[in-house]
Amino acid sequence: MTPLDADSGYNSISTIAREHISSIGGWMRFVAIVYIIFIALGILFSLTFLFGAGAMADELGSMIPTGAITAGGIFMLIMMAFALYTAILMLKASDGFKSYAVTGNPTALEKGFVNNRTYWLIMGILAIIGLVFLVFGGIAMARFLPLIMSGALG
Repeated sequence: MTPLDADSGYNSISTIAREHISSIGGWMRFVAIVYIIFIALGILFSLTFLFGAGAMADELGSMIPTGAITAGGIFMLIMMAFALYTAILMLKASDGFKSYAVTGNPTALEKGFVNNRTYWLIMGILAIIGLVFLVFGGIAMARFLPLIMSGALG
């Protein structure tokens, strides 16, 4: 057992738990790097929307206005910024866990848990926002789908 808190000596982590912390850190690092690669692709895609909005609008005719395509690109960039922040949090948590596994320094473990907590807080808030949009979207769909299907709105 490794003492976790040098002042009290009460808390300790077994070797097996330390190995699991190291493994978690490694997998978090891998997922964060893959996440960052996908975010980079998303940023390129959103820049295409921003700078190619005129060409896209010309190609699509009057179906989608240029302003809507540009707004979509801006919205995507904002979402990519949130995603990048969460990926960086995951990377920092991973660093803290891996550092603790190597050194046994409780401050490194705290750093990992603080970043991990922030990551899950943000993801929870985004999940709640997603659920709210899902509910309101479902209500809107239930309200307007009969009108759309009957041709009354279009």
